[in-house]
Amino acid sequence: MSWIEKLSSPNPEERHRAVEQVAAEGRPEMAQALADLLRTAQDDAASLNAAIQTLGELGAAAIPALSPLLSDPDDDTRLYAAQALGGTKLPAAADHLLPLLDDPNPNVRYHVIEALGHCGNRAAVPALLAHLPRASFQEAFAILDALGRLGDPAAIPALQT
Repeated sequence: MSWIEKLSSPNPEERHRAVEQVAAEGRPEMAQALADLLRTAQDDAASLNAAIQTLGELGAAAIPALSPLLSDPDDDTRLYAAQALGGTKLPAAADHLLPLLDDPNPNVRYHVIEALGHCGNRAAVPALLAHLPRASFQEAFAILDALGRLGDPAAIPALQT
């Protein structure tokens, strides 16, 4: 049985070992199989967390596999995809995340805001500032953290009001 086949094993331990092996190999072609875990392994925290981390480490190769998950009907799937995109630390990931600032689920919005802060794309600053007046306390805190990470001095005047 290949590592890709083991990623869909019903046995959580076998799935987790497969994710660890894929992570060790760092093979970009595994991105889709790992992204599928964000939908199917939600009852397996160890495999799920390892998949999120590994997808982030795969960088640009993970973006095409993760982007469709951002419109998944399942809140958790969108949240996990946002976390993985943030883990890529790539400015290009922000373009995929920005529409989710209007997600109906507050947990998804919170993790999208965090991910935007990790992507390093200052183009997200206007959208984050626009979201601030309607943000929950948790979201506002995440926005301030994201703005600090992005380090765009253009955000300072808006924050002083």
